[in-house]
Amino acid sequence: MVMDYDLLVDAIYRAGADPNEWSCVLRLLTGAFHGVCAAMHLGDAASDFSFGITYELDPESSEAYAKHFFAINPLNSPLTRIPAGKAIGDNELVPREIYRKGEFYNDYALRYGLNGSVTGILDSRNGHVSCVGVVTATGTDPHTAEEVSAFQRLMPHLRRAVELNRKFRATKANAEASHGALDQLNFGVVLLGENGVVLRANAIAAALANSANGIRVVQGRLKIANTGAQNRLDYLVGCAVNGVGPRGGPLLIPRAKGKPIFARILPYTGVSYDGVPAVHAIIYLRDPEASPAPAVDHIAMAYGLTSAESRVLRALLNDSDVRAIAENFGVSVATVRNQIARIMEKTGTTKQTQLMRLLFSAHLPLAEP
Repeated sequence: MVMDYDLLVDAIYRAGADPNEWSCVLRLLTGAFHGVCAAMHLGDAASDFSFGITYELDPESSEAYAKHFFAINPLNSPLTRIPAGKAIGDNELVPREIYRKGEFYNDYALRYGLNGSVTGILDSRNGHVSCVGVVTATGTDPHTAEEVSAFQRLMPHLRRAVELNRKFRATKANAEASHGALDQLNFGVVLLGENGVVLRANAIAAALANSANGIRVVQGRLKIANTGAQNRLDYLVGCAVNGVGPRGGPLLIPRAKGKPIFARILPYTGVSYDGVPAVHAIIYLRDPEASPAPAVDHIAMAYGLTSAESRVLRALLNDSDVRAIAENFGVSVATVRNQIARIMEKTGTTKQTQLMRLLFSAHLPLAEP
């Protein structure tokens, strides 16, 4: 499969700032995962079903699905048992031979030329699922394990973008409340106004803005100690604010000690509100030196790890010595090795280095430049 991961991540975070951009995300997902259409559904307690946002989905099929076929879709019940944050192919939910014998496939899927799908669970609570999925055409093969894994890689970004939508919506009701909501995010966010002036930095971004990290706010502007990084920042901010060139992009911010800070600059094209300064661009910041512990919870939820497996995964962050971990937990080395093997099987990794890479990449929403 061919996928421009960086392009997709940029588009996802643009949609996080402006919900109108989700149609672009669905278009890119459809192309990347050889689909014919894509849809996003945000589940709630309402009895009526509706796709929130769609791309190339036949309006007639959407209406028919909402009126009748949603209720008999054999995939719906299994989806409610999939944890939030996980991507899954429909052939993993219901065996293909059983799926093709049902009314849903024969009277709906075949009628509208639809076949398999890969779905990402954005949220799941009280039996109501929020999800995003790409559907393939009749006659095509189901999504491969590699494609589902690629979709999984996008899930942390998709979920955080939806969360950003919720946070930014608060701006309309109460600007101060929205500022507090931004502080609840587990990554840095800097809002830039006209000409790149800093309007607001959430708590994590403010904590990162100090001389030790090589980045500061000086007279209302972001300044980087490294001249090359500063020049690239100025260029990317100018592009994002003015909607020209690459319209933003990734950036590494060097610091005196430790790994560089990852940044991603994107334009903001959302709605402005009375009394709230217009936001023209957003900078997302990721500190790879930050404690990765919260990622264990995300991984455990997304991949269905047991409490014992989560405990071992957390221990691996601090010590790769299996014997030391076993001794600390008072269990045998074989038990720890079996738990690690199950963790890697569930997460689709084959080496501990791959497992650690997955853990750190899931911690915060920015892909490395």
